[in-house]
Amino acid sequence: MTKRYVGEIFQEIRMNRGLTITEAAGKAVDRSFISKFENGQTDISLTKLIQILHNIGLTLSEFSEEITQNENNLEMFLTRVGTLFHSRNFESLKEMQLSQKIHWQQTHNKIYKVNFILISSLININQNPSVSPANVQYIVNYLFDVGEWRCYEYQLFSRVIHILPINIIDYYLSIIVTKYSDLDKAIQVAIIKSLENRIVLAIDNNDLKFGNHWYQVLLKFDIPDGEAYLTIKRKLLLGMLYIMDSREGSRGIHVVQQQIALLREIGFVRMAAYHQDQLDQFIQVHHKK
Repeated sequence: MTKRYVGEIFQEIRMNRGLTITEAAGKAVDRSFISKFENGQTDISLTKLIQILHNIGLTLSEFSEEITQNENNLEMFLTRVGTLFHSRNFESLKEMQLSQKIHWQQTHNKIYKVNFILISSLININQNPSVSPANVQYIVNYLFDVGEWRCYEYQLFSRVIHILPINIIDYYLSIIVTKYSDLDKAIQVAIIKSLENRIVLAIDNNDLKFGNHWYQVLLKFDIPDGEAYLTIKRKLLLGMLYIMDSREGSRGIHVVQQQIALLREIGFVRMAAYHQDQLDQFIQVHHKK
């Protein structure tokens, strides 16, 4: 748990209760200390924290519950954003986008602006760039300033990977891979899928160089137990990259056909049919007979 995050939660509760910094400070600390605490610029002792919590009408136990609830809400928020995006429900995404913008304007809690930028990037995903360079930098700064990532930051990273500069992605992935085995399974899957999406994007853009780059990065991450489809998907992507390479085209077709057969064997019949259609189209473009 970072001091910035704790301070931001305190600030949001204070502002939601209509209390000023002066009222929160009381006789326990001065106003400047509260400001620095809320911005993550200073540590706070347990004694002082209890005192300023009392000034805004909270016990330490209640504050801990607020933090836990906030973390759960953030995870649920990202899950809902992902669900709406994959179902192409852009109207609901726009409503969430507006809500995050209003929360940001009212509280200046950075998470709300980050969420706003995330949703904007998904709504405008077919535009290049999908968000402004200034907003991309805001995300980069947020991830750097947080320090110790929580579940939210890992999930956020996996969802904004399509807008981040390559050097930033490589930097964080080099750190994540060292912690990967200790991460929650849902986070592991999210990271793998985000890398797969980068490869798919490179393939869609006919960019063999970056497709191979991201595939090599993907190989550094183990596939969670029980995720047979992820293993097949990884080989399907490899086959597509082979087909793009004129020297490996025939080999790529063989690799993809093998994985399609495996999909049928494990009962993914519709998915096998989908990838067969993809293969047929891909051959027409990259490996004309």
